[in-house]
Amino acid sequence: MLFYEIFLNLLGFFIFLFVFWKKLKEDYLSSQIFTTAFYVIFLASIFLLVSHFLLPNFWFWALFLAFLTGVFLGRWRFSLHFYEVYEAGIVGLLPWLSFFFLLDAMKTTSWYSFCGFLFSWLLVLLYIFLNLHYKSFSWYKSGKVGFSALVVTIVFFLARMIVAIFFPSMVSLSGSFEALISGIFSFFSFLLLFILSR
Repeated sequence: MLFYEIFLNLLGFFIFLFVFWKKLKEDYLSSQIFTTAFYVIFLASIFLLVSHFLLPNFWFWALFLAFLTGVFLGRWRFSLHFYEVYEAGIVGLLPWLSFFFLLDAMKTTSWYSFCGFLFSWLLVLLYIFLNLHYKSFSWYKSGKVGFSALVVTIVFFLARMIVAIFFPSMVSLSGSFEALISGIFSFFSFLLLFILSR
């Protein structure tokens, strides 16, 4: 099992770096892209370690907060466009997240974790579809980058909220507050999408 953990985490790591770079390479220097990716990964390691000792049930939110902090650091240091970096990060991290669910399914034979693995890849497919067609949506007048990632974020957190209500013991959920937190993030993402569409 250790081999699979190392292999899938390395695979997720390199997929994240490649997708993150590929999505941003047309507009930013490689040094800026990889430095921002380093911020995300380094902060994720620190936040995850702190969460492990203080709030183990909130490890997912620690990682998500680390991701947002890394994105804002990149924006602050290199004047990167938030939505572009956010989108690159979301689509780059989804495969890595799916591997976590797959590993848990392999360890515990959890059907819920395997569903989480499949759902993560469905979100990747949803992103690809939206990214190809969002500029043709008549109701999305601005045509700005970020639409696809925000829709995926809304769907992801709505799904977490629903799962938290009916299956609160599923891996990656943070207990009784999960539905509320996920609902808030889904609503906030919807507001960002509304603002972006103007």
